[in-house]
Amino acid sequence: MTSFKSKFLVKAWQDERFTYFGMQFAVDKAEQLIAANPRPPQKLPKNFIEGVVGSVEDDEPAEDGSFNINLLTVGVNKGHLDEVDPDKPGILARISYKPTKAYPESKVYSVLIDGNHRAKKCLQLGRDGFDVYVLTPEETWKIMAPYTYPGILKNLVNPTKKPAKPHVKKTGYYDDDDDDAVEDYPGCIGDYVYKTDCVHSDANSINDMIDRSREVSYNLLKKHCAGLREWEVNNGYKRDGSKGLTLRNDYAVSFYKSKYRGMDCYYIRWSAIEFVWVKQR
Repeated sequence: MTSFKSKFLVKAWQDERFTYFGMQFAVDKAEQLIAANPRPPQKLPKNFIEGVVGSVEDDEPAEDGSFNINLLTVGVNKGHLDEVDPDKPGILARISYKPTKAYPESKVYSVLIDGNHRAKKCLQLGRDGFDVYVLTPEETWKIMAPYTYPGILKNLVNPTKKPAKPHVKKTGYYDDDDDDAVEDYPGCIGDYVYKTDCVHSDANSINDMIDRSREVSYNLLKKHCAGLREWEVNNGYKRDGSKGLTLRNDYAVSFYKSKYRGMDCYYIRWSAIEFVWVKQR
């Protein structure tokens, strides 16, 4: 399971603020947005929780009682687990980094800003996942940007900013930074269409797909998956073959072929999330 690594990974609670990698999320503001714009909760699958929420049994507590598990996971307080209600949904935010020289692996991340202890409790109870309300990128920006240092914000994609009008370069390709509508790669058959990701699917379907999968090359997805180029643009990747971070060259990403609910599929495993394309019928 893929998860990003950084010595700056931090979790803290301050006045309804969740601090993560230097960003501050106003949890109370997120709750207000959800109340004003009701939505059904989505199932956060077990494999995602295992990748981001620490194990309280195998680690020593810090002096304040919290558990700083390791640089890949979010610590939880063992004493607090008995007090939480695992049936109360958490909140999942979505942030997108701009690729830079300092952070060449940067991309979109799902951040559990509320409910880490409840998610861990669900694992202890043997459940297959944890219910969360998923914020849109625009909502995430609203509850994060006003409370985060500008020096950090400059490395993030602002989804509320209106994109510039697209134009064509001398190469004939669209400028990736200004794309409004993105064409598929030349030669793409497009017989597989984007279906879902593991956050918006159910755990049984995703786990069965993973169990049946075999790893394949990026070239197969490039040939068969309609909208792949647009997905790359939305997640901060440069066009395949160009300078900068491309999906093909991201060492933290892997590609697979399998079956999803009986349908042939390709999927990308990226930042502990599976993104699924299924064959058109």
